[in-house]
Amino acid sequence: MPRRYLLRFAGLFTQLAAAGCLLLGTIAFVLIQQNNSGGDGYVIAWGIGAMTALVFGGLMVRGGLISLLITALLDIAFGSVLLVIDNTALTRMLRILSADDVGMIGDVLLISAIVLIGLGVLCFLSIPQAIRYGRWLHAGESGEMSRVDMRSAASTERGFPPPPIPATRSSMWMVPTAPIAERRSRRRMYFALGGFAIGFGAGIGVLVSSSTRSSSREPVQVATPTKPTTPDKPATPDKPTTPDKPTTADKPATPTGSSAVGSGSAGSVTAGSGSAAVAAGSGSATLEVTAAPTVQAMLQDQRSALARGDVGGVIATLAPNAVGFGIDADEVALDRAGLEAQLARDLGDFKEGTVEVKFSHVGQEGGHAWIAEELELSTRGKPTRRLAITQLAAQRKTGWQVIAWHWAQPVRDESAERLALLGTKPTTKPMPSKIEGPKELDAAVRAAFDNRKAFAAARSERTDGFNFGSGPRERIIGGAKIKSTFATLRAEIRLRDGAYVVASSPSVGFALVNADFTHKTKAATDLTLTFRVLAVMVKEGSEWKIVLTQWSHGGPIR
Repeated sequence: MPRRYLLRFAGLFTQLAAAGCLLLGTIAFVLIQQNNSGGDGYVIAWGIGAMTALVFGGLMVRGGLISLLITALLDIAFGSVLLVIDNTALTRMLRILSADDVGMIGDVLLISAIVLIGLGVLCFLSIPQAIRYGRWLHAGESGEMSRVDMRSAASTERGFPPPPIPATRSSMWMVPTAPIAERRSRRRMYFALGGFAIGFGAGIGVLVSSSTRSSSREPVQVATPTKPTTPDKPATPDKPTTPDKPTTADKPATPTGSSAVGSGSAGSVTAGSGSAAVAAGSGSATLEVTAAPTVQAMLQDQRSALARGDVGGVIATLAPNAVGFGIDADEVALDRAGLEAQLARDLGDFKEGTVEVKFSHVGQEGGHAWIAEELELSTRGKPTRRLAITQLAAQRKTGWQVIAWHWAQPVRDESAERLALLGTKPTTKPMPSKIEGPKELDAAVRAAFDNRKAFAAARSERTDGFNFGSGPRERIIGGAKIKSTFATLRAEIRLRDGAYVVASSPSVGFALVNADFTHKTKAATDLTLTFRVLAVMVKEGSEWKIVLTQWSHGGPIR
């Protein structure tokens, strides 16, 4: 019998690799269904290909060239697909994992891709053994072998030889007939490997899905203070805080850096609710500044005013010199009156609705708080809107006031890229250069946005650091995770025009900038997208570091 060690090795490891690909496809399908990110057809095609490779990987060891070639091409195809998966797409799919975990998975996929392509090459190298073994089996079927799986000459009547075997049965392209015991053994292996891959993959997918749902249902901190006291005591970073009890007064906050983090949909505000009186008006000239005693009370005042559609009530929580971005690309306001006009335009005719808190994060340093929220606005007869908002608030003598904010509607990357390629993406309004504070702060901002590596190096490693991406649910908590993510991105960052830089205190400042983000498209061409960015800076020793950023495209994008 001809030796076929190379053929068996290639067939066995191809079956194991196909089972792994089936497992990977099952997990990807569950994640896609959970995130509603699209691509079901690709994953289904991947699963069908994996099942095909699982079956033909067993058939190829019997010397059939068709099975061998199909298996080799599938191995190379799977490896090629894994090679082109970029870190951005992987991070978007595995958003519940840390940047380090995503990076590790990316390395595993890269190694797997190389192994799969190597298996495909090994299949091609085993073709000579397959030809020799196939001829040997076909010879046995046609009666040229003695006593092995063939009838004895005495079993036929004398003078009548056995009928000839058709030529197609002896072709090297056909799979020779295997013994019954071998066929049964292989069927059992197919079912075992396929069942294990599907079951194990579905189990992992359900666990990931469950953890995502549980994190989205944890309560958000929506305070309802009963008497003016000092700010809340920060909770442990990266853990959701529980809702404040209406009868419990807030505890004092420590001046050192810390954070209160919450995520979920439990917190909601309807029109008419709220714990503090909010001044309402139609123009900024007649508005009084309402300073809340705590950060959470200030946020509650904003949400209550939003639920009523009260533009003046929201603006009343801003400091007189507040600045910020609105939702659309041309909305950059450098005074309070401009912010009021932007907000009126962004809210439109939204009235008497509900504001539901989907996510909330607060970090604090030296009488300042940086805030990130995802709010869902709904009202009767209008489509529900999801807003991503970041703010920098300062504690003044009268209470907490917002000094800078950034409002945006999350936009999927593929939607923004499509408009950019068509030349119809809204153009951001140029940012003027201005510095109110030390020159070192302005220099730190410009250095951070000079390139991607500098941006990663400029991130603080504080646990209450935060980054809001431009897409739905693109958020990272923790400075170390943010630093790691940007350090490994296959992209480049560059300041587009000016930088509006303000120092709110000797240790806390912020900047409004437009930044160009250049990356490779699926067609391997460079594409530059311009983002609006609010960056909050904190002085650590002698250096200014970034603790919060929000990136947005600027609408309207449809």
